[in-house]
Amino acid sequence: LGLALAFELPESDVMQRPPRDPREPLLSWFFLWRIMMVSVLMMTGALGLFLRELHQGASLETARTMAVSAVVMAEMFYLLNSRYVYKSVLSREGLLGNRYVPIVIAACAALQLAYVHTGPLQKVFGSTDLTAFEWLKVCLAGMLVFMIAELEKVVIRAFNGVGAVRSLVGSGTSLAKEETRA
Repeated sequence: LGLALAFELPESDVMQRPPRDPREPLLSWFFLWRIMMVSVLMMTGALGLFLRELHQGASLETARTMAVSAVVMAEMFYLLNSRYVYKSVLSREGLLGNRYVPIVIAACAALQLAYVHTGPLQKVFGSTDLTAFEWLKVCLAGMLVFMIAELEKVVIRAFNGVGAVRSLVGSGTSLAKEETRA
């Protein structure tokens, strides 16, 4: 999925930013935090859905199919979210500004539907058909990552200019410049 971001246009102010200090790690504390947060959210959504479905009497195959689908759905939502580090993607530009992102999401969705609903793949992977209501639960579990990551961006923007947030992000990134792109 992340390959679609390789076609992302550079930000308009990229040449006005100071270069990253070569002594800085490639992954700042902020980005390590983001990786951990998204990973925990994906795990929480998938495992929570899996355990809830088993508790409510669903078959192991159904619960497992829903959990795998929730992880894939979360990855598709997070692909949209990761187009901007601080700025919300809830705009036409954020959702449709990179023409490859919707194409990749559509291809991933088609492959996921094949995993869930085609007999040969069900035999190979032990998956099973899902009902519309089960798909709704999968989508809601996947949206968990998107909603919380967007909320995190709101909080970061609210603290724009606070030294602690800037030090977590790293000196080579400017929250103010990101905001001027909005």
